Amino acid sequence: TLQDLEAAPDSDALTHIKALNHLGWLYNKNGDALSALKVHSQAAKLAQDSIGLQHPETIVCYYAFSSSCESMGDMQQSITWLRKTYVLIQKYHPDHEYLQRVLSKLSAVNHHRKLKHPSRRTSRRRKQHTSIKGQDRDYFD
Repeated sequence: TLQDLEAAPDSDALTHIKALNHLGWLYNKNGDALSALKVHSQAAKLAQDSIGLQHPETIVCYYAFSSSCESMGDMQQSITWLRKTYVLIQKYHPDHEYLQRVLSKLSAVNHHRKLKHPSRRTSRRRKQHTSIKGQDRDYFD
């Protein structure tokens, strides 16, 4: 259980991180997305703080957290963490085993967005341009 993992002070950080990730995947597989999200969040934070962004297991943690966000229905957070995962892969481990998984998910998201909102890119630019004009007046008048 999570309490057992947290109470194991003698285990090294990498073992602890891997155990948290496995526990999170089990929670997800059994339909407990909230518990999975919490555990994957802990694993990602521990990885960041103890083994660093350059470690390959941090990539696994970020991907796992992204998957948990997706399971919770928070696609925006999922995409954000997928992008962070991709950046780590590009920067530190271009041959990481998760590269294809990340690219496939990002490609699927982009494809879905294009199907759902074919002219979204243009309209978003118009909205940004309009809002920037309004901001200019607020800040510089």
